[in-house]
Parts: sequence; C-alpha cells; structure tokens
Amino acid sequence: MVSIANSRGPDTLAALATEMGARAVAVLDTVKDVEVVVVTIAQESVPLLPKGLFKAVPESVVVVDTGNDLFLPKFRICCDC
Repeated sequence: MVSIANSRGPDTLAALATEMGARAVAVLDTVKDVEVVVVTIAQESVPLLPKGLFKAVPESVVVVDTGNDLFLPKFRICCDC
C-alpha cells in the first residue's frame, strides 16, 4: 500500500489518495511498517521534517530523496540542450 503525506495533513490529500489508490496519512505515519520511503520536498524544507522522523526506521528500509533545489542562486536550466 502506498501512503502519501504533506505538511497540511491527510485531510488535504484525501481526494488525491483515492484517485491514486493510496492512503493519506500524517507525516509521522509515512515511515511506519514500510519497505521504501520516497522523500520529495524542497531541500529547504528538509529541516522542517519532524525531529526523529527516521529514528525508528530499520536499516533495511530504502530511503530515496528526490528533492532538487531548482532555486539555487547560480542554478540555470538549459532549455536548448
């Protein structure tokens, strides 16, 4: 089962979760009884994640961070590549 969460709470994701066949949960519940966690948030928001979020996550759980900070001062997207 896929779980999704955001900083605004599971109620704000109910429709999307239903559409996706997922379940909307609180952020703290996203790391419970899972095999993989995918973190997709802006890099600047990582420190805002709940303290100790991954503390009880077993080492066997794969954590994938797909965050890309596209707003770095010197970062440029090449549109002609």
